[in-house]
Amino acid sequence: MSYTGKSRRGALEVYDLGIRRLAEIRANFLARRFARCSAYTALCALADHQADQGELQSAIEVYKQLLDKVMASQPDSLNDLWDTTSVSRLYQALVSLYRRTGDSVQAENMAFRQRELWRHWHRKLPKSIFVRRQLEAAGLQ
Repeated sequence: MSYTGKSRRGALEVYDLGIRRLAEIRANFLARRFARCSAYTALCALADHQADQGELQSAIEVYKQLLDKVMASQPDSLNDLWDTTSVSRLYQALVSLYRRTGDSVQAENMAFRQRELWRHWHRKLPKSIFVRRQLEAAGLQ
């Protein structure tokens, strides 16, 4: 079963609603993070399903829109590993999808962004096993 453009728009509308609700939860950091994480996970699942169905351009579009929305929420990926891993996962998904479509320029652009994130953390926490594993997993070390 494939998802239509209407389904993608609906999923993105849910994400936007979640972002608006986050503004209402100012004092509760954990509730804000959980709400954002749930919407993020749902949209990643939608894009991954589309990619599995061979709908690569649709998957790319969902990931690009999700990345735009995540970046609009101003993640602190230079100081918060939680945010870094979320952004890095989006970059990695886009690298894979762009490579599958033969768009090596966009794939390298996303790979560069991902490398820069983890290189920053490697400089900041050079002895971190977690950061080293992220670098290795992304083929960056």
